[in-house]
Amino acid sequence: MRYVIWEQDGGAPLRLDGNGPYFLTELTSSLSATPETSRAPRQHGVTTWHTALDAPTVNLTGGMWIAGDKNHPALAEFDRARRELAQTFAPHRWGTLTYGREDGPLRLRCRPVATPAIDAPPGTVGYASIDVTFTADTPFWESAAELVEAVGMTRRFWHFPWAPVKTPMGAYDRYARIWNPTGETIYPLAEIYTTAQHVTLANQTTGQHVTIEHAIASGQKLVVDLRDVTAFLYEDEAITQYGAPAGAQRSGSGGEKEGQRSGMQFSALAGNGMERISPRRGAPAGTQRSGSGGEKEGQRSGVCEDVSNWMSLDSDPWGLEPGENVVVISSDAVADTPVTFLKYRLLYLGV
Repeated sequence: MRYVIWEQDGGAPLRLDGNGPYFLTELTSSLSATPETSRAPRQHGVTTWHTALDAPTVNLTGGMWIAGDKNHPALAEFDRARRELAQTFAPHRWGTLTYGREDGPLRLRCRPVATPAIDAPPGTVGYASIDVTFTADTPFWESAAELVEAVGMTRRFWHFPWAPVKTPMGAYDRYARIWNPTGETIYPLAEIYTTAQHVTLANQTTGQHVTIEHAIASGQKLVVDLRDVTAFLYEDEAITQYGAPAGAQRSGSGGEKEGQRSGMQFSALAGNGMERISPRRGAPAGTQRSGSGGEKEGQRSGVCEDVSNWMSLDSDPWGLEPGENVVVISSDAVADTPVTFLKYRLLYLGV
């Protein structure tokens, strides 16, 4: 059964499906493009230099049943529902629109263009239709489920049959083959755990890499946005203060060390009191970037710090190209194997 969930930032989610009280009729998403063209004197036709995708337009249609009783007239119930929907779909307030389908849910960061258009039922009892239009800054829908790929994990296991104790042994794999099934370049977030210097995370398929020129202390996690090579450092106090996210899954084949296990538990702080850092959204509430002076509540535990200056000057933004991507991590310390988790979502141009 298909469904739509609209969750305004800071508000309660509203669900439309086949069970009610709000019913889903249809969700459509249209996308256009604007070409950049030029025409020379006496040229036949034009020369197209680039085609840029425009903002998408999403239209959501549904409805609700209006009924009353002797104490609450149907018209009063209709006014109440219309007032609540106008607040839930307040114009130009950002939120997340999730569209559940048979092949998996997709989501889009968007905002309503106007309050919903609601048709009054013909009489005191009836079905009222709901029509809402959204727009977004990005043309891409993304998968609601976040994918996690591990690089530098123990993947191959064996044990010696003549050993008195059947303790499994393993080998670290510095390579990861990641398949991008979409036609778009995906820029993941890299969570890196290591105490070595000059850690390089490269996409051998494209030949691009990012290099960290500073050592990460034990109990710290470096998060690098590969779209623009910005980096934030997280302290392990964030684990004890906020706890591991519920339902967090591990990646790899199950041979993690204890330190790696704790890193995976606090890999995704979003949704459990912490908000993932993005250079376009700023630091989460209660934290402060380094160098800004002063100390706010929550910064005393060292939650996060902007360390983009740790990245080398020759670091290039890189993403997962369509098809197979070979990602490798290396460092100058042979004894220390860096552990990296690449977190990303699949991108789609429509639903």
